[in-house]
Amino acid sequence: MKDFLKKIPLVTSSVRFLRNIMGVTPDILKLNYFKEKRDRDIQNYLQNNSVKKLQIGCQNHPIPGWLNADINPMHEEVILMDATQSFPFEDNTFDAVFSEHMIEHITFSEGVFMVKECYSILKPGGTIRLSTPDIKFLIDLYREPKSEIQQKYIEFSNRYFKDNRPLSDTVVINNFFKDWGHQFIYDFKTLEYILQQAGFTDIIACEVYKSEHEHFQQLEKHALELGEEFNRLESVIIEATK
Repeated sequence: MKDFLKKIPLVTSSVRFLRNIMGVTPDILKLNYFKEKRDRDIQNYLQNNSVKKLQIGCQNHPIPGWLNADINPMHEEVILMDATQSFPFEDNTFDAVFSEHMIEHITFSEGVFMVKECYSILKPGGTIRLSTPDIKFLIDLYREPKSEIQQKYIEFSNRYFKDNRPLSDTVVINNFFKDWGHQFIYDFKTLEYILQQAGFTDIIACEVYKSEHEHFQQLEKHALELGEEFNRLESVIIEATK
């Protein structure tokens, strides 16, 4: 009956009108839906997976076998989670945490908080893998002479500009700091610092797709947005152990 009513134009328009009057937007409805089912989804995942792995900020790329979380869920199997707030899990729950090109979208202090929460929810011996843009790649992009891949990256960046600004390293670098909601651009030593402050040890730099841990191999998806070469150029990847 509910589906049938949705097909009637007058009913549909009336419902939309009432929702607008009451301030109930589609975004609010979506948020409430994912809030209501989050605890159930978490319990279902924990009960049905012996190795427990959390992906933070999965965007449009949930990973099978992982509990995928995002502040704006795009899939039924993704849970709603704000990484700048207390995580909805007990301490010592997860074996692994993975987050790709997400931490740069929150402030530095929020990133520190997120890493501390990751430490709390990991089991002793659990591991974390973070991938994020590297400020070193931006510094190197300004230097001369430029490599072929650096020049290609600058030309590629033209797609993000809607005005007549010059296509130069200065413009690309400035845009990178402010576009896509970027809040703070890290490097290895800064990631290492916040991981150490949280209590992590055995902190190492890694290559894209490669890890000593099987569950971290072949995970990155950022290349789907800009290509393999540019993803490797942009990213710094770090792993650590609780």
